[in-house]
Amino acid sequence: MIEGIKSFSWPMVAAFVGIATFALVAWVNFGRPIRRRRKLQKSVIAEFLVPSAKHHTCEFAEQDNREHLLKTIVLPANSEVTVDLRFTPRLNFESTEVIMGCIGATSKIPYPTEYYNQFIKEGEGQRIKPGPGNRHYLDKHNYYHMRDNSPRRWSRRACVSIALKIKTRGPGQYPVELYFPGDEVEGKAEDLVIVVEDTPTTLMLCTDKQHRRAVCAHGIKPRAMISVK
Repeated sequence: MIEGIKSFSWPMVAAFVGIATFALVAWVNFGRPIRRRRKLQKSVIAEFLVPSAKHHTCEFAEQDNREHLLKTIVLPANSEVTVDLRFTPRLNFESTEVIMGCIGATSKIPYPTEYYNQFIKEGEGQRIKPGPGNRHYLDKHNYYHMRDNSPRRWSRRACVSIALKIKTRGPGQYPVELYFPGDEVEGKAEDLVIVVEDTPTTLMLCTDKQHRRAVCAHGIKPRAMISVK
C-alpha cells in the first residue's frame, strides 16, 4: 500500500486540484455575476390578468370562475379602464421603482393615470394618484413611475398583482414597456400589447399554460364599455 501511494502521480492530482480551484474562483467572481446580470435584464414575467368573477370585476374582458393571463388586451377608445397586471420574478432582486408606458406618439398612446391595488380592501396604498403626498408620477412621455419609500424586494416566483387605471385615446396597437430599475441592472419586460378599438370586438387569447385545452385559449370576449371624454 505504501509503495502504491508513493508511486501515485501526486503532481497530476495537485494540478487537477489547482485547475478546479481556479475554475471555481473564476465562476464565483466572474461567471456567476455575469449570468445573474443577464437574467436581471429579463427579471420579471409580466402578464395582464383577468380576475375570477368571484374576486372582483374586470372592466375590459368577460369573466368566469377562473383567472386568465393575457399578453394582449383590447380596450375601448377614449375611455378610462382599470387593468390588472401580474408580475412573476424570475429571481431574487431589489428594484427602486416600476415604470410602465406604451410606445408611440405621446399624444396618441394609452397611459396609466392611477395606481389601484385591488388586493387591499381598506387601508393605505389601495389607490395612489400622482400628486402631493406620494412618490408616483407621470413623466413627459406619459410613462407611469411607481416608486416606494424604500427598495422593493422581489422573491423568485412570488407573484405580485397590481392594477392601473389606463386612459385610452385613438384606435391602434401599442406595445407596452415595463422597466424594473435595480441596484445592479435595469430589468425590462416588453412583450405586452394594448390594442385600442372604437368598439372592442377582437378576442383576447389566454396564455396560461394550464388553460391550453380550455375555451379561453381560443379567445376571451372584450367587455362592452361606456366611453368617456
